[in-house]
Amino acid sequence: MSVNSKFYPIEDDWRQLSASQKDKIHSGIVIAGEQVTKFYDKDDIVKILLQCAEDLETKGYFFIPQFETKNFIQGFAYRPTSGSLIDKLYNRDFYKDHWATLFKDGFDPVLSSVCDILVDERSDITVSWDSRHRMVGYLSAKEGNQVPENQWCNVIKIKSTAPKEIRPEKIACLYFKNKNESPKPLSPEEKFVADYRADDAQAIRAYMALQFSGLRLDCDRLPELSQSHKDSRIITGILKFKDDFEKESVGKGLFLRKSVDSMREVWSYAQNNKFSVYFVLAYCYLLKLSDTFNGEFGYDNNIMIRALSWAYNKFAFTSKNYCAPRANGKAIESVAFHLGRIYNRYIEEEELDIPLLDLNCYIGLPKDFLSQIGIEIEEEVEEKEEEKITSLEKAFNLQDN
Repeated sequence: MSVNSKFYPIEDDWRQLSASQKDKIHSGIVIAGEQVTKFYDKDDIVKILLQCAEDLETKGYFFIPQFETKNFIQGFAYRPTSGSLIDKLYNRDFYKDHWATLFKDGFDPVLSSVCDILVDERSDITVSWDSRHRMVGYLSAKEGNQVPENQWCNVIKIKSTAPKEIRPEKIACLYFKNKNESPKPLSPEEKFVADYRADDAQAIRAYMALQFSGLRLDCDRLPELSQSHKDSRIITGILKFKDDFEKESVGKGLFLRKSVDSMREVWSYAQNNKFSVYFVLAYCYLLKLSDTFNGEFGYDNNIMIRALSWAYNKFAFTSKNYCAPRANGKAIESVAFHLGRIYNRYIEEEELDIPLLDLNCYIGLPKDFLSQIGIEIEEEVEEKEEEKITSLEKAFNLQDN
Protein backbone atom coordinates (compact mmCIF):
# COMPACT_ATOMS: atom_id res chain seq x y z
CA MET A 1 0.00 0.00 0.00
CA SER A 2 1.34 3.45 -0.94
CA VAL A 3 2.28 5.78 1.91
CA ASN A 4 0.17 8.41 0.13
CA SER A 5 -3.00 6.33 0.22
CA LYS A 6 -5.97 7.57 2.24
CA PHE A 7 -7.44 4.19 3.18
CA TYR A 8 -9.17 3.82 6.53
CA PRO A 9 -11.58 1.28 8.02
CA ILE A 10 -15.20 1.79 6.94
CA GLU A 11 -16.11 1.26 10.59
CA ASP A 12 -14.70 4.73 11.24
CA ASP A 13 -17.62 6.19 9.29
CA TRP A 14 -20.05 4.03 11.21
CA ARG A 15 -18.61 5.33 14.48
CA GLN A 16 -19.67 8.86 13.51
CA LEU A 17 -23.31 7.84 13.94
CA SER A 18 -25.22 8.38 17.14
CA ALA A 19 -25.57 5.43 19.52
CA SER A 20 -29.13 4.72 18.39
CA GLN A 21 -28.18 4.94 14.70
CA LYS A 22 -25.35 2.49 15.22
CA ASP A 23 -27.71 -0.08 16.67
CA LYS A 24 -30.18 -0.39 13.79
CA ILE A 25 -32.06 1.21 10.91
CA HIS A 26 -35.08 2.60 12.72
CA SER A 27 -37.43 2.41 9.73
CA GLY A 28 -36.59 -1.26 9.34
CA ILE A 29 -35.64 -3.25 6.24
CA VAL A 30 -38.13 -2.81 3.40
CA ILE A 31 -38.72 -4.04 -0.13
CA ALA A 32 -41.03 -1.84 -2.25
CA GLY A 33 -42.33 -0.33 0.96
CA GLU A 34 -43.10 -3.65 2.68
CA GLN A 35 -41.33 -4.66 5.87
CA VAL A 36 -38.97 -7.60 5.53
CA THR A 37 -40.28 -10.58 7.48
CA LYS A 38 -37.42 -12.98 6.76
CA PHE A 39 -33.78 -12.95 5.73
CA TYR A 40 -31.57 -15.84 4.63
CA ASP A 41 -28.36 -16.31 6.60
CA LYS A 42 -25.26 -18.40 5.94
CA ASP A 43 -26.91 -21.59 7.17
CA ASP A 44 -29.75 -21.15 4.65
CA ILE A 45 -27.37 -20.28 1.83
CA VAL A 46 -25.48 -23.55 2.13
CA LYS A 47 -28.67 -25.51 1.42
CA ILE A 48 -29.65 -23.11 -1.40
CA LEU A 49 -26.24 -23.42 -3.07
CA LEU A 50 -26.53 -27.19 -3.05
CA GLN A 51 -29.75 -26.81 -5.04
CA CYS A 52 -28.23 -24.30 -7.48
CA ALA A 53 -26.35 -26.89 -9.55
CA GLU A 54 -29.54 -28.87 -10.14
CA ASP A 55 -31.54 -25.74 -11.00
CA LEU A 56 -28.88 -24.60 -13.47
CA GLU A 57 -28.99 -28.01 -15.13
CA THR A 58 -32.79 -28.30 -15.31
CA LYS A 59 -33.98 -24.66 -15.53
CA GLY A 60 -30.98 -22.92 -17.05
CA TYR A 61 -30.71 -20.50 -14.12
CA PHE A 62 -30.71 -20.37 -10.33
CA PHE A 63 -31.83 -17.85 -7.72
CA ILE A 64 -30.27 -17.06 -4.34
CA PRO A 65 -32.74 -15.24 -2.06
CA GLN A 66 -31.63 -12.71 0.55
CA PHE A 67 -34.72 -10.93 1.91
CA GLU A 68 -38.42 -11.69 1.87
CA THR A 69 -41.65 -9.80 2.61
CA LYS A 70 -45.29 -10.81 2.29
CA ASN A 71 -45.35 -10.21 -1.48
CA PHE A 72 -41.70 -9.80 -2.55
CA ILE A 73 -38.36 -11.60 -2.53
CA GLN A 74 -35.00 -9.94 -3.20
CA GLY A 75 -31.89 -11.80 -4.17
CA PHE A 76 -29.45 -12.66 -6.96
CA ALA A 77 -29.97 -14.80 -10.02
CA TYR A 78 -27.52 -16.36 -12.41
CA ARG A 79 -29.53 -16.47 -15.60
CA PRO A 80 -29.41 -15.93 -19.39
CA THR A 81 -29.06 -12.35 -20.58
CA SER A 82 -31.68 -12.66 -23.28
CA GLY A 83 -35.41 -12.87 -22.63
CA SER A 84 -35.89 -9.67 -20.63
CA LEU A 85 -38.49 -7.03 -21.51
CA ILE A 86 -38.10 -3.26 -21.57
CA ASP A 87 -40.91 -0.84 -20.75
CA LYS A 88 -39.88 2.43 -22.41
CA LEU A 89 -42.35 4.46 -20.38
CA TYR A 90 -40.20 4.37 -17.26
CA ASN A 91 -36.83 3.16 -18.57
CA ARG A 92 -34.29 5.55 -19.95
CA ASP A 93 -34.25 5.99 -23.70
CA PHE A 94 -31.69 3.87 -25.56
CA TYR A 95 -28.92 6.14 -26.87
CA LYS A 96 -26.63 4.43 -29.38
CA ASP A 97 -23.94 7.10 -29.07
CA HIS A 98 -24.03 6.88 -25.28
CA TRP A 99 -23.76 3.08 -25.56
CA ALA A 100 -20.72 3.42 -27.86
CA THR A 101 -19.09 5.82 -25.40
CA LEU A 102 -19.70 3.45 -22.47
CA PHE A 103 -17.92 0.57 -24.15
CA LYS A 104 -15.35 2.29 -26.39
CA ASP A 105 -12.57 1.14 -24.03
CA GLY A 106 -13.99 -2.35 -23.64
CA PHE A 107 -16.67 -4.12 -21.63
CA ASP A 108 -15.63 -4.06 -17.98
CA PRO A 109 -17.60 -6.78 -16.11
CA VAL A 110 -16.88 -5.08 -12.80
CA LEU A 111 -19.01 -2.16 -13.96
CA SER A 112 -21.45 -3.94 -16.22
CA SER A 113 -22.11 -7.53 -15.23
CA VAL A 114 -24.83 -7.15 -12.57
CA CYS A 115 -28.17 -6.11 -14.05
CA ASP A 116 -31.30 -4.93 -12.25
CA ILE A 117 -34.39 -6.94 -13.14
CA LEU A 118 -37.88 -7.61 -11.86
CA VAL A 119 -39.45 -11.06 -12.13
CA ASP A 120 -43.22 -11.40 -11.85
CA GLU A 121 -43.88 -15.00 -10.85
CA ARG A 122 -47.61 -14.54 -11.53
CA SER A 123 -47.12 -13.90 -15.25
CA ASP A 124 -43.59 -15.29 -15.68
CA ILE A 125 -42.31 -12.05 -17.24
CA THR A 126 -38.85 -10.59 -16.62
CA VAL A 127 -38.43 -6.81 -16.84
CA SER A 128 -35.14 -4.90 -16.91
CA TRP A 129 -35.78 -1.82 -14.79
CA ASP A 130 -32.33 -0.19 -14.77
CA SER A 131 -29.74 -1.90 -16.94
CA ARG A 132 -30.72 -1.15 -20.51
CA HIS A 133 -27.33 -0.06 -21.89
CA ARG A 134 -25.43 -2.63 -19.81
CA MET A 135 -27.62 -5.48 -21.01
CA VAL A 136 -27.24 -4.46 -24.66
CA GLY A 137 -23.48 -4.36 -24.07
CA TYR A 138 -23.59 -7.85 -22.63
CA LEU A 139 -25.65 -9.09 -25.59
CA SER A 140 -23.07 -7.70 -28.02
CA ALA A 141 -20.21 -9.27 -26.09
CA LYS A 142 -22.08 -12.57 -25.96
CA GLU A 143 -22.45 -12.57 -29.74
CA GLY A 144 -18.67 -12.36 -29.95
CA ASN A 145 -18.30 -15.23 -27.48
CA GLN A 146 -16.50 -12.85 -25.13
CA VAL A 147 -18.72 -13.47 -22.09
CA PRO A 148 -20.63 -16.50 -20.80
CA GLU A 149 -24.26 -17.13 -21.68
CA ASN A 150 -25.47 -16.38 -18.14
CA GLN A 151 -24.85 -13.32 -16.02
CA TRP A 152 -25.58 -12.21 -12.46
CA CYS A 153 -28.66 -10.12 -11.82
CA ASN A 154 -29.94 -8.18 -8.84
CA VAL A 155 -33.52 -9.40 -8.66
CA ILE A 156 -36.77 -8.36 -7.06
CA LYS A 157 -39.46 -11.02 -7.39
CA ILE A 158 -43.19 -10.50 -7.10
CA LYS A 159 -44.44 -13.70 -5.49
CA SER A 160 -46.97 -15.87 -7.28
CA THR A 161 -49.33 -15.33 -4.34
CA ALA A 162 -49.22 -11.52 -4.55
CA PRO A 163 -52.55 -9.80 -5.30
CA LYS A 164 -53.14 -8.48 -8.81
CA GLU A 165 -53.24 -4.91 -7.45
CA ILE A 166 -49.43 -5.07 -7.25
CA ARG A 167 -48.45 -4.04 -10.78
CA PRO A 168 -44.98 -4.92 -12.07
CA GLU A 169 -44.66 -1.62 -13.98
CA LYS A 170 -45.36 0.37 -10.82
CA ILE A 171 -42.76 -1.54 -8.77
CA ALA A 172 -40.16 -1.29 -11.54
CA CYS A 173 -40.89 2.41 -11.92
CA LEU A 174 -40.49 3.09 -8.20
CA TYR A 175 -37.07 1.42 -8.12
CA PHE A 176 -35.98 3.07 -11.37
CA LYS A 177 -36.91 6.51 -10.05
CA ASN A 178 -35.39 6.08 -6.59
CA LYS A 179 -32.12 4.67 -7.88
CA ASN A 180 -31.55 7.20 -10.64
CA GLU A 181 -32.97 10.45 -9.35
CA SER A 182 -30.06 11.46 -7.11
CA PRO A 183 -26.83 10.23 -8.70
CA LYS A 184 -27.95 10.64 -12.30
CA PRO A 185 -30.89 13.03 -12.51
CA LEU A 186 -33.75 12.04 -14.75
CA SER A 187 -34.87 14.30 -17.56
CA PRO A 188 -38.04 16.27 -16.73
CA GLU A 189 -40.10 14.01 -18.99
CA GLU A 190 -38.58 10.85 -17.47
CA LYS A 191 -39.25 12.12 -13.96
CA PHE A 192 -42.83 13.08 -14.77
CA VAL A 193 -43.54 9.69 -16.34
CA ALA A 194 -41.88 7.97 -13.38
CA ASP A 195 -44.04 9.98 -10.98
CA TYR A 196 -47.15 9.20 -12.98
CA ARG A 197 -46.39 5.48 -13.25
CA ALA A 198 -45.64 5.42 -9.51
CA ASP A 199 -49.19 6.72 -8.83
CA ASP A 200 -48.04 10.11 -7.57
CA ALA A 201 -51.31 11.99 -7.00
CA GLN A 202 -50.05 15.35 -8.25
CA ALA A 203 -48.63 13.78 -11.43
CA ILE A 204 -51.92 11.98 -12.07
CA ARG A 205 -53.85 15.25 -11.80
CA ALA A 206 -51.37 16.94 -14.14
CA TYR A 207 -51.70 14.06 -16.59
CA MET A 208 -55.49 14.38 -16.57
CA ALA A 209 -55.20 18.14 -17.16
CA LEU A 210 -52.87 17.53 -20.12
CA GLN A 211 -55.22 14.96 -21.57
CA PHE A 212 -58.29 17.17 -21.11
CA SER A 213 -56.67 20.19 -22.78
CA GLY A 214 -54.91 18.29 -25.57
CA LEU A 215 -51.31 18.82 -24.50
CA ARG A 216 -48.56 16.20 -24.66
CA LEU A 217 -44.91 15.64 -23.73
CA ASP A 218 -41.94 16.48 -25.92
CA CYS A 219 -41.13 12.77 -26.35
CA ASP A 220 -42.83 9.52 -27.28
CA ARG A 221 -43.59 8.61 -23.67
CA LEU A 222 -47.23 8.42 -22.64
CA PRO A 223 -48.33 8.21 -26.29
CA GLU A 224 -51.98 8.23 -25.24
CA LEU A 225 -51.62 11.98 -24.68
CA SER A 226 -50.93 12.40 -28.40
CA GLN A 227 -54.18 10.61 -29.14
CA SER A 228 -56.32 12.56 -26.67
CA HIS A 229 -56.93 15.40 -29.12
CA LYS A 230 -56.89 15.59 -32.91
CA ASP A 231 -54.64 18.67 -32.66
CA SER A 232 -52.50 17.95 -29.59
CA ARG A 233 -49.65 20.38 -28.93
CA ILE A 234 -46.39 19.89 -27.04
CA ILE A 235 -45.78 21.56 -23.68
CA THR A 236 -42.23 22.10 -22.45
CA GLY A 237 -41.36 22.51 -18.77
CA ILE A 238 -43.53 19.61 -17.66
CA LEU A 239 -42.32 19.59 -14.04
CA LYS A 240 -43.16 23.28 -13.58
CA PHE A 241 -46.54 22.56 -15.11
CA LYS A 242 -47.12 19.73 -12.63
CA ASP A 243 -46.14 21.96 -9.72
CA ASP A 244 -47.93 25.17 -10.78
CA PHE A 245 -51.01 24.46 -12.90
CA GLU A 246 -53.25 24.11 -9.82
CA LYS A 247 -52.15 27.40 -8.23
CA GLU A 248 -54.82 29.96 -7.42
CA SER A 249 -53.15 32.67 -9.54
CA VAL A 250 -53.63 30.66 -12.75
CA GLY A 251 -57.10 29.40 -11.92
CA LYS A 252 -56.39 25.93 -10.47
CA GLY A 253 -56.58 24.39 -13.94
CA LEU A 254 -60.04 25.77 -14.74
CA PHE A 255 -58.81 27.92 -17.64
CA LEU A 256 -56.34 25.47 -19.14
CA ARG A 257 -58.63 24.11 -21.85
CA LYS A 258 -59.73 27.60 -22.94
CA SER A 259 -56.10 28.74 -22.96
CA VAL A 260 -54.92 25.91 -25.23
CA ASP A 261 -58.00 26.12 -27.49
CA SER A 262 -57.28 29.83 -27.97
CA MET A 263 -53.71 29.06 -29.01
CA ARG A 264 -54.99 26.59 -31.58
CA GLU A 265 -57.16 29.33 -33.04
CA VAL A 266 -54.15 31.63 -33.37
CA TRP A 267 -51.57 29.22 -34.79
CA SER A 268 -51.91 26.09 -36.91
CA TYR A 269 -49.90 23.04 -35.90
CA ALA A 270 -47.31 23.82 -38.58
CA GLN A 271 -46.94 27.40 -37.35
CA ASN A 272 -46.58 26.63 -33.62
CA ASN A 273 -46.78 23.09 -32.26
CA LYS A 274 -44.80 23.62 -29.06
CA PHE A 275 -45.73 25.87 -26.13
CA SER A 276 -43.64 26.81 -23.12
CA VAL A 277 -45.23 26.17 -19.75
CA TYR A 278 -44.72 29.88 -19.05
CA PHE A 279 -46.86 30.84 -22.04
CA VAL A 280 -49.63 28.37 -21.22
CA LEU A 281 -49.86 29.41 -17.57
CA ALA A 282 -49.52 33.11 -18.41
CA TYR A 283 -52.52 32.82 -20.70
CA CYS A 284 -54.42 31.13 -17.85
CA TYR A 285 -53.26 33.96 -15.58
CA LEU A 286 -54.94 36.56 -17.82
CA LEU A 287 -58.15 34.54 -17.99
CA LYS A 288 -58.08 34.24 -14.20
CA LEU A 289 -57.60 38.03 -13.82
CA SER A 290 -60.58 38.63 -16.08
CA ASP A 291 -62.68 36.21 -14.06
CA THR A 292 -61.56 37.55 -10.68
CA PHE A 293 -62.32 41.20 -11.47
CA ASN A 294 -65.56 40.33 -13.27
CA GLY A 295 -64.88 42.45 -16.36
CA GLU A 296 -63.21 45.32 -14.51
CA PHE A 297 -59.85 44.30 -15.94
CA GLY A 298 -61.28 44.89 -19.42
CA TYR A 299 -59.84 41.74 -20.97
CA ASP A 300 -61.62 40.18 -23.97
CA ASN A 301 -60.32 36.78 -25.06
CA ASN A 302 -61.58 37.24 -28.62
CA ILE A 303 -59.49 40.42 -28.85
CA MET A 304 -56.47 38.51 -27.53
CA ILE A 305 -56.88 35.83 -30.20
CA ARG A 306 -57.12 38.53 -32.87
CA ALA A 307 -54.12 40.39 -31.41
CA LEU A 308 -51.92 37.31 -31.41
CA SER A 309 -53.00 36.45 -34.97
CA TRP A 310 -52.27 40.03 -36.01
CA ALA A 311 -48.79 39.85 -34.44
CA TYR A 312 -48.08 36.55 -36.20
CA ASN A 313 -49.12 37.91 -39.60
CA LYS A 314 -47.23 41.19 -39.12
CA PHE A 315 -44.13 40.11 -37.18
CA ALA A 316 -44.17 36.27 -37.44
CA PHE A 317 -44.51 36.13 -33.63
CA THR A 318 -45.11 32.66 -32.21
CA SER A 319 -45.61 31.84 -28.54
CA LYS A 320 -41.86 31.83 -27.82
CA ASN A 321 -41.62 35.55 -28.67
CA TYR A 322 -43.64 36.36 -25.55
CA CYS A 323 -41.62 34.24 -23.11
CA ALA A 324 -38.63 36.55 -22.57
CA PRO A 325 -37.43 38.52 -20.78
CA ARG A 326 -38.91 37.37 -17.49
CA ALA A 327 -38.64 39.07 -14.13
CA ASN A 328 -36.97 37.08 -11.38
CA GLY A 329 -39.64 35.35 -9.32
CA LYS A 330 -42.40 36.71 -11.58
CA ALA A 331 -42.05 34.52 -14.67
CA ILE A 332 -45.76 33.88 -15.27
CA GLU A 333 -46.68 37.50 -14.61
CA SER A 334 -43.93 38.68 -16.99
CA VAL A 335 -45.22 36.60 -19.89
CA ALA A 336 -48.78 37.70 -19.13
CA PHE A 337 -47.53 41.30 -19.23
CA HIS A 338 -45.98 40.72 -22.68
CA LEU A 339 -49.26 39.25 -23.89
CA GLY A 340 -51.12 42.25 -22.50
CA ARG A 341 -48.80 44.64 -24.32
CA ILE A 342 -49.46 43.04 -27.69
CA TYR A 343 -53.18 43.18 -26.85
CA ASN A 344 -52.91 46.94 -26.24
CA ARG A 345 -50.70 47.53 -29.27
CA TYR A 346 -53.22 45.80 -31.51
CA ILE A 347 -56.03 48.00 -30.19
CA GLU A 348 -53.97 51.16 -30.77
CA GLU A 349 -52.71 50.30 -34.25
CA GLU A 350 -56.10 49.09 -35.42
CA GLU A 351 -57.71 52.15 -33.75
CA LEU A 352 -60.37 50.06 -32.05
CA ASP A 353 -62.86 51.75 -29.75
CA ILE A 354 -61.93 49.43 -26.86
CA PRO A 355 -60.29 50.31 -23.52
CA LEU A 356 -56.63 49.39 -23.10
CA LEU A 357 -55.64 46.98 -20.32
CA ASP A 358 -54.15 48.71 -17.28
CA LEU A 359 -51.28 46.27 -16.96
CA ASN A 360 -49.34 48.23 -14.34
CA CYS A 361 -52.38 48.21 -12.08
CA TYR A 362 -53.36 44.55 -12.44
CA ILE A 363 -49.98 42.89 -13.04
CA GLY A 364 -47.40 44.08 -10.55
CA LEU A 365 -43.82 43.78 -11.82
CA PRO A 366 -40.53 45.17 -10.41
CA LYS A 367 -39.57 48.65 -11.63
CA ASP A 368 -36.15 47.51 -12.84
CA PHE A 369 -37.80 44.90 -15.04
CA LEU A 370 -40.26 47.43 -16.44
CA SER A 371 -37.32 49.72 -17.23
CA GLN A 372 -35.58 46.80 -18.94
CA ILE A 373 -38.50 46.43 -21.37
CA GLY A 374 -38.76 50.19 -21.97
CA ILE A 375 -41.47 51.19 -19.50
CA GLU A 376 -40.52 54.10 -17.23
CA ILE A 377 -43.06 53.56 -14.49
CA GLU A 378 -41.61 56.29 -12.23
CA GLU A 379 -42.20 59.01 -14.82
CA GLU A 380 -45.77 57.85 -15.28
CA VAL A 381 -46.34 58.06 -11.53
CA GLU A 382 -44.90 61.59 -11.40
CA GLU A 383 -47.16 62.76 -14.24
CA LYS A 384 -50.20 61.33 -12.47
CA GLU A 385 -49.20 63.09 -9.24
CA GLU A 386 -48.84 66.40 -11.10
CA GLU A 387 -52.28 65.94 -12.66
CA LYS A 388 -53.70 65.13 -9.23
CA ILE A 389 -52.18 68.30 -7.66
CA THR A 390 -53.39 70.47 -10.52
CA SER A 391 -56.94 69.20 -10.15
CA LEU A 392 -56.83 69.85 -6.39
CA GLU A 393 -55.60 73.40 -6.94
CA LYS A 394 -58.45 74.04 -9.34
CA ALA A 395 -60.97 72.57 -6.95
CA PHE A 396 -59.80 74.77 -4.06
CA ASN A 397 -59.08 77.89 -6.15
CA LEU A 398 -55.36 77.78 -5.24
CA GLN A 399 -53.92 78.61 -8.65
CA ASP A 400 -51.90 81.80 -9.02
CA ASN A 401 -53.93 84.69 -10.43
